[in-house]
Amino acid sequence: MDIFENIIDGGKCSKYKTNHFHMFVDDDVCIPDVQNMSDSAFGTLMHEYVHYVQHLTTLFGIRMCDMFHRMSIMYREYMSKEHIIHLPLHLWEKDEHLSQFLTHFKNVSGSKHCNFNIDAVDVNETNIDIARKNKTAVTIGCYDFENNRIYENGFDFGYVCVMESMAHEIQKTLVSDVFHPEVPYCTAELILKEYYPEILDDRKLIASICYCALHWDNPGVGFFDVVNLAKSNPSWNGIELYKHIAQNFAVSCNGKKMPRYRLILLFLDDFKKNLEQVIGTDLDYYKSVINNCIKETCGSTSKLLDVLYNVPSDDKKTLFSSLADFYGYPVIDAKNYTILPRNMVEAEGKPYLETAVLYWLGINIGKTFGIRW
Repeated sequence: MDIFENIIDGGKCSKYKTNHFHMFVDDDVCIPDVQNMSDSAFGTLMHEYVHYVQHLTTLFGIRMCDMFHRMSIMYREYMSKEHIIHLPLHLWEKDEHLSQFLTHFKNVSGSKHCNFNIDAVDVNETNIDIARKNKTAVTIGCYDFENNRIYENGFDFGYVCVMESMAHEIQKTLVSDVFHPEVPYCTAELILKEYYPEILDDRKLIASICYCALHWDNPGVGFFDVVNLAKSNPSWNGIELYKHIAQNFAVSCNGKKMPRYRLILLFLDDFKKNLEQVIGTDLDYYKSVINNCIKETCGSTSKLLDVLYNVPSDDKKTLFSSLADFYGYPVIDAKNYTILPRNMVEAEGKPYLETAVLYWLGINIGKTFGIRW
């Protein structure tokens, strides 16, 4: 299926698309009977699923998706007024707010791949300071011992590396034999091997650190802030680390300082309103999902981290149902079929109207934007 075509190497890949709750899994899935899935397929499903969760629960993820919603609204209004439309459109270039965000997003995203072998990395504190000041990804030096090469500007550690490292570490708790390229998937491991080797075998804590870093507007810099906090509190697990950050780390928004959890609440409110405007109807399924996200935010807790730490990794059904019953799930395009959340209150178990609309939008409206996330 060409929906799985990888633009980098022409192969097939699984992915979660920012535009409107759409996940691709390059394997056979069984939902809700995930216990019947192979370990490999379940690991792939969960890798993509945690990307969906991050877009609903972290400051960076919520903001990024909400910007996509705002663009969708702008494009729909434009297309409803114009008789002739030339694709791709670049309307975001004319909107100062969207243009600024996309510039920021590009600056902090960092590297998606590299074309050389990496055996070890060099973390320069000066590079972290520069990235913090300039609001960019963090430049990481690399050593290729096999080929006797040193790369002073090896790769840029940013949002992509942080979020893919998080998903990779969670996947590795479920299935041990997972192969991913070093960049972006293994970058957190490579850095921690030099920066905080004491936790290198603690995949749950590494995943938690990455998840916490996604609450920074510059996740690459945020990663090092969170690691330093973990260093200062070595007895904390990921749940305790997240709670402390949510409650005690202030963030500025529109000139006002507030705890991170309060800003998440503001972002979720905008997210919900703009999503309803995008699809042209009140939310039903995702209203309850967002309400659950609001509840956990108010308590400075994370269902994702709670399940990661407290549900056995080999209990596939409990693990998935605990998350899906709370966060819901997006449209899932798998090898064997397409899954849309269904309203089981109705006799036919029809898909929710909003999920059907979002599926259509995910296929069509993204083609008009002329940008890549």
